[in-house]
Amino acid sequence: MKKKNNLGFSLMETLIVSVFVTSLLVFLFVQFQKVNSSYETTFSYNTVNALYGAQSINQYIQQDGYDQLINTYEDNVLDGIYYVEFSDCSSEYFVETAYCQQLLLSLNVEHVYFTGSNVTNFLKNLESHDMSEETKEFVRYINTDSTSDGYRLIVEYTDGEYATLKLGANTLMYQYYYTGNYQTFTVPESGLYRIEAWGAAGGGEHGGHGAYAAGSVYLNKGTKLYIYVGGKGADSSRTDSFNGGAGGSGSMRADGGNRDQMIGGAGGGASDVRLSLGDNTFAYASRIIVAAGGGGQGASGNAGGAGGALQGLPTSSSTASDVTNGRSGVGAAQTKGGAGGIAAAAYASNGLAGKAGTLGVGGRPVESDAIKNVAGGAGGGGGGYYGGGAGGAGAYGTGGGGAGGSSFISGYAGCNSLATNGTHTGSPVHLSALVFSNGIMIAGDESMPNPNKTGTVTGNAGNGQVNISYVSTFSK
Repeated sequence: MKKKNNLGFSLMETLIVSVFVTSLLVFLFVQFQKVNSSYETTFSYNTVNALYGAQSINQYIQQDGYDQLINTYEDNVLDGIYYVEFSDCSSEYFVETAYCQQLLLSLNVEHVYFTGSNVTNFLKNLESHDMSEETKEFVRYINTDSTSDGYRLIVEYTDGEYATLKLGANTLMYQYYYTGNYQTFTVPESGLYRIEAWGAAGGGEHGGHGAYAAGSVYLNKGTKLYIYVGGKGADSSRTDSFNGGAGGSGSMRADGGNRDQMIGGAGGGASDVRLSLGDNTFAYASRIIVAAGGGGQGASGNAGGAGGALQGLPTSSSTASDVTNGRSGVGAAQTKGGAGGIAAAAYASNGLAGKAGTLGVGGRPVESDAIKNVAGGAGGGGGGYYGGGAGGAGAYGTGGGGAGGSSFISGYAGCNSLATNGTHTGSPVHLSALVFSNGIMIAGDESMPNPNKTGTVTGNAGNGQVNISYVSTFSK
């Protein structure tokens, strides 16, 4: 029974209420701190700008390749160090150290770390690593998926922002070389991929070199791509090259012989990535990126044109009269193949001008039994989005060189995509809506990345190649 004015019991009630209120306030304060911390993290971790910078660094590293970074990382792991810092742009990892330093400076980068995609072991040894507490806190923020393979970049910026970029599975780069047939790539994980393609060179010492086309595109897991890697044009050969390079034509030498003695070089095949298999209009329209092949040289050394960017080389062919020398073909454009070169004046009325290039295929030079074995010796056109024109016939092997094909990248300014029936849309965007960012086109007579990832070359002088690199998922 409660006694009147029982102060002891009243104090007990007050104490209980006070403890409850205090506990509630503490709980709310802790939750507020968590929300506030999460809010602040949103504006400093994996922001759009921070991820863009990390992607730029990744694309630069891919020019030289990740091999040395991977080797150093694996050596470090043996010593209990689960990262490689390369903020100093050491020549151990980069050919162009000055460019690397300028890139990091322009992006306001403080530190860059290369580590495993799975950071579990990194976290276990975190306190022993030589990095700031803020960086360690960001590492703790990264998801620790023990099933994740591959590697990642961690980038610390001078303004306190951070970004991490997953670099994909065990094989960072899928490389496709010339085989003489199509190859396939099935996307292993949804994300951003960088595709690089080199067209093949035309045949002969003076055959035109292949072009380079590259860009980054988002691909969904399970998407199947068909890879066509162009073959280098054979020297002195009527045989076509894989993926659009046309064979050359022959003539005899001035001192006699037969038509098989002076044959022009075959054009180089293009390298492309397409969504449909085949060599018909529908399949050609499915190509999302194409690097053009170079034209074959004339039998006496008249140069073949380089595979082009938007337009193959040469961009025009002289129409001046020449009694004995055939003229070079014309480089392909975005909506048509290049015209064939005119024949030497002595054969102008004999129908010996080179054939024009067509969709995906270089033009073939002409031989004629009406001129016996004298006229010919022209180079074949290179393959490409459209093929380059063939050289015109000349006397005793002095035919013109074949021209280079044109290149294509979906979304690249100046490109003109195809509908499935082969008509042009007037838009650079492929009908699949797969659009490349950071697109690059380089003609075969200019400096470009070496296919073997060691420095640069002036055009691709051999068979074609296609590299597909997994860039990131843009997730932590």
